[in-house]
Amino acid sequence: MEEFQQFWEAYPRKVNKAQARKAWNQVSLVRPDLETLLQALDKQKTQEQWQNPIYIPHAATWLRNERWEDEVYEAPKKAPVLSFAERDEMLKRQRWEEMTGRKWPEPGERRLQLL
Repeated sequence: MEEFQQFWEAYPRKVNKAQARKAWNQVSLVRPDLETLLQALDKQKTQEQWQNPIYIPHAATWLRNERWEDEVYEAPKKAPVLSFAERDEMLKRQRWEEMTGRKWPEPGERRLQLL
């Protein structure tokens, strides 16, 4: 299989193959070897931007802009999304711990009710 075809198979957004092939040929003097390109693609596929296909650049754009050199950032950890009931429970526990100065009891332990 020719190198462009291997690149095309690995690229996640299959749009305008003819332009991608043209860009492949245009960047042949600056383009690194196929293995380096595929490694860069694998890293970039983990980025949050690449999880939604509309934000993945066309292959031709990726090649012409030498995007294999882009830095890959670790996505910040997202806080878990709580339901209203979970949020209320968490706030209730925090208030109880602040008022009593004690840790919220584990399930099965008794706690004093504050009136």
